[in-house]
Amino acid sequence: MKVFALLLGSCFVLHSEVNNSWTPEFSMQVRTIGSVVPSPDARWVAYTEVTPVVEGERSEQVTQIFLARADGTRRFQLTRAEKSSSAPAFSPNGRYIYFLSDRSGKTNLYRVLVEGGEAEMLTDVKGSVAEYKVSPDGKSVAYAGYEPPADLEKARKEKRDFRVVDADPENHSLYVIPAEANEEGKRDAKKIFEAKYHVATFDWAPDGKSIAFEHWPAPLADNWTKADIAEVDVATGKVTELAKTPAAESAPHYSPDGRYLEFRKTSEPVHWAGDSHIALLNRATGEVRLLPDTFDLQPAVLGWAADSKSLIFGEAKGTRSELYTMPVDGPPRTLCRFRCACRRSRTQPTARSRWRGSPWRAAMFWPRIRACGLWEKTWARCRPCRPVKARRAGPGSA
Repeated sequence: MKVFALLLGSCFVLHSEVNNSWTPEFSMQVRTIGSVVPSPDARWVAYTEVTPVVEGERSEQVTQIFLARADGTRRFQLTRAEKSSSAPAFSPNGRYIYFLSDRSGKTNLYRVLVEGGEAEMLTDVKGSVAEYKVSPDGKSVAYAGYEPPADLEKARKEKRDFRVVDADPENHSLYVIPAEANEEGKRDAKKIFEAKYHVATFDWAPDGKSIAFEHWPAPLADNWTKADIAEVDVATGKVTELAKTPAAESAPHYSPDGRYLEFRKTSEPVHWAGDSHIALLNRATGEVRLLPDTFDLQPAVLGWAADSKSLIFGEAKGTRSELYTMPVDGPPRTLCRFRCACRRSRTQPTARSRWRGSPWRAAMFWPRIRACGLWEKTWARCRPCRPVKARRAGPGSA
């Protein structure tokens, strides 16, 4: 379980040959573990690793996707393109790993077999793909993206592509494509509905018939204060507003049984940079209620428990971060406390400092535990040499 414990901690990975002091040269050897996603059967773990690359005139950080068994064996690199690959997610049957990459010049959606091989490009968006989610049955993929006007390229060539700042924002729309190509080898993207606002985060309903999404007036920095939650019927494109108040509502997540929709809600009026409360919408009655306040009013909800009776979230507390469970009918309880895996001075790494990272990073990159529908126990290294048991929550997409 060594690699899996490392992934759960989402810390820094260092080369085995370590200097006695932290230097700019030494820092370039540090690889950062990012997104961590368990497979539906909990046998495999996909994760990203960021490596600094300094070669000639090239100086950047490149993200690639790795795969390993949950017990730490058979670790191998899955993507190897010159450009970064990020945001991995397993297909529900565990056969594919979906990811985003700008290897075509624009950020698009790809997938690759877990056995490895050539990645398949699923979208050919001329603008960009920001976020995606695989449907619960694995037959479709929804994504939020921007397609520029058809005549924009011609206007650029003719030097007519002037614009007024913020006058024509690049709002993301919600699209759905089939997971499998048609007889012509194509996947036709369907824009689910027409709207004059920006689609941010979203989530599939467990039955795959609806998508709840967060929307802003435009993708401008200050517009998060005007975020609201709506739901769209995927078949008909009918949109229903679910949470539209003077508060900012964001980040919707359906419960596995489809009974609730969880989202974050700020106070009214919104305070910069915002407090945040966990809100539950009863989908049968439309009633919205706030769950008990968290310690710092900044919960980062990671997912639902498989029985839909509680949520799992991370949050800072004092100088460290903790992982909590929030029952739908009770106060939050501490699930796991995160501390730095190395208590030595940050300027004096040693050969024994195999991984390090901030406690908050560990909590934020806790694996997308709701991706697995099993109530198996998973090991998380929350303190050096002292693993802590945490239950795996389920089902949903990462």
